[in-house]
Amino acid sequence: MASILKDCEEYAVLYLDDVAIFSQTWEDHLKHLDDIFLRLSNAKLHIKPSKCQFAQAYFKYLGHLVGQGLRTPGELKVRVIKDFPIPTNKTQVRAFLGLADYYRKYIPEFSVITAPLTDLLKGRNRKSTGIVLARMHLRSSRQGYLKIQQPLYSPDFTKPFIIQCDASNLGIGVVLSQFFYRRIFKMAKDEYFVLILGLDNAGKTTFLEQTKTKFSKNYKGLNPAKITTTVGLNIGRIDMHGVRLNFWDLGGQEDLQVLWDKYYAECHAIVYIIDSSDIDRLQESKEAFDKMITNPSLVGVPLLLVANKQDIPKCLTVGRIKEVFRESKHLIGRRDCHVLAVSALHGDGVHEGIEWVVHRVRRNTLRPPKKNGDS
Repeated sequence: MASILKDCEEYAVLYLDDVAIFSQTWEDHLKHLDDIFLRLSNAKLHIKPSKCQFAQAYFKYLGHLVGQGLRTPGELKVRVIKDFPIPTNKTQVRAFLGLADYYRKYIPEFSVITAPLTDLLKGRNRKSTGIVLARMHLRSSRQGYLKIQQPLYSPDFTKPFIIQCDASNLGIGVVLSQFFYRRIFKMAKDEYFVLILGLDNAGKTTFLEQTKTKFSKNYKGLNPAKITTTVGLNIGRIDMHGVRLNFWDLGGQEDLQVLWDKYYAECHAIVYIIDSSDIDRLQESKEAFDKMITNPSLVGVPLLLVANKQDIPKCLTVGRIKEVFRESKHLIGRRDCHVLAVSALHGDGVHEGIEWVVHRVRRNTLRPPKKNGDS
């Protein structure tokens, strides 16, 4: 078949015995069809009309919906991935990653989201513990893998291209890109990634929901009564002051804290949530904080300590929490650090906290932002 369709690359693509024919105009399309039909006839090959589709604006091809200058993931295969059974062994984890990897181009930060699962396959975790963590992580975040389905657009050769370069000691890479979406020119935004950490039940997800509600138009946050303990990963994002903040809310159970460091190298700021009403676990929260802050991947990263649940009577004051965490001053170093009184349930202090984070990440030269076209 490859020899039969030689020199047809500009309007025909072959995969095994499937041929996709595409054209800019209807007149050209008829000419291209005639050419392909003639080539098949000369080769004494026959096509079956029941297996053909003609004059389609969009068509399904190899698990993708293609047409009109864009490509999106096929709904059926997306459903298969979302309904994939929770794995019970490494073989099943590997099978899930292989299935999801087919659509990785549609998912920003795919390698970061799946890091806890791929890390398990490298043998860094004990087998039994690793599988338990993988199941918990996948159960919570599986829907997020394909939640952000960004269409892939064909290049517009009438518009300018951007040359993006990157290099390391091993090599250099160059990518041609365009800051376009739906044919409308929009400048790329500075993009930052913020980790929301803390013990379980400290109010991390409630803080994230309040953040999305306050800074996202038409977003209706989850009912606080329906928010459960995070056992994997919650994802959110907001746009403000010309930048984009991406949030990763990670589970705070002791067994899940081993996943935190998989995200340190990519983050630009830490929001550490402290349950100021739970006096009995304050020392436990500080120990988790100390372990986190000593990781070399977080050097210079701005840190916001949120004294949450200030609406509860007899909760610890910000002053008292500062006294306890002052012992970690030598670990915090010279980075930007702020302790803030917050009631995530009522939204008090959330706006002030996010404003603080935005100003600090923008001025932190140690962690430059990523660039992302508006979507």
